[in-house]
Amino acid sequence: MALFSPCPKSSDHAVIFLIVFSLYLINPPGYRIQATLCFNLYNMTISRTIILVFLNKKYLIVSAGKETGFIMSLWITSTVAALIALVICGFIYLRMIKREVPETIGKLRAFLPVVLGGICMPVSGACGLGILAAFKRIGIGMETLPSLPAAFFTAFFMAGFVEELFKFLVIIIMMVVLKDKINNVYEYILLGAAVGFGFTVVEDFSYGNSIAALLTRMPLMFTHMTLNMIMGEFIGRAQYNKRHGNGPTALYWVLALVIPTALHTLYDAGTVSNYPAFIDNDFAVGGTLGGIAILTNLVLMIHVLVRARKKAAELSALTIASRDDEAKEEHADASL
Repeated sequence: MALFSPCPKSSDHAVIFLIVFSLYLINPPGYRIQATLCFNLYNMTISRTIILVFLNKKYLIVSAGKETGFIMSLWITSTVAALIALVICGFIYLRMIKREVPETIGKLRAFLPVVLGGICMPVSGACGLGILAAFKRIGIGMETLPSLPAAFFTAFFMAGFVEELFKFLVIIIMMVVLKDKINNVYEYILLGAAVGFGFTVVEDFSYGNSIAALLTRMPLMFTHMTLNMIMGEFIGRAQYNKRHGNGPTALYWVLALVIPTALHTLYDAGTVSNYPAFIDNDFAVGGTLGGIAILTNLVLMIHVLVRARKKAAELSALTIASRDDEAKEEHADASL
């Protein structure tokens, strides 16, 4: 059911229909972030306002029209959220770059994966919506599952799997672009951190539509960076083992995707998709799930960041590129 007031222009009908139809197909109980994402993308596309309200497991569009003050408020909070992520995550990332020994990476390797990481955020979000819509069409949806399985179902297909898969693909793309210029395991960790950094900035812009959302996301801002640092290290160790013919290779490639996906799914199931708490008001189950998810993420985030700082030299010594490759890379960096 959708109510429009005032009636939107005819040129906007197609966009509004697509948003309403996708929400109708997915029907995610309490899944506010999807509404926020569509809301922001809609504003950025046609400079009009949509207010999405959750009511009885249905989304209603109760207003669609030009509301300059509301749009400005949305843009300000979203921009502030993105700038905070840019400054804080950027500071950590630049510090990580400086810790590499004996030489730091060049500008191309430092900033291109950040841009690609940002691009894959809306792409992965659209794919997540499509996957849930496809399940809905065959009769599988959150409303057909108990709240706890529904939480993990949504978290996996909307966030954990699709987002980590696309960031995984970005790392592979960077490996193709750079060919043999990634010299050691630490540079793969930097590559993962860069992809997560870019993803975080765009995600915080998309979801930072209020002060409450901004304050909620800030304490765990480094989640994407740390997950992709884990991903990058597994890929780096796989490449290191392949180059030196010692240790597992295929297993590390699998773990590079499986472990971040599992951790991400757990985190989202305990927070934004915590249906036991949000839908059933079962705060015993929902609170336990949320506590486990947040504590696991917090401990992991601190451990990964501290470990990368302490072991930067050791991980930099796990060389993958040959001496000829290193010489060529030094020449290329000097020319930038």
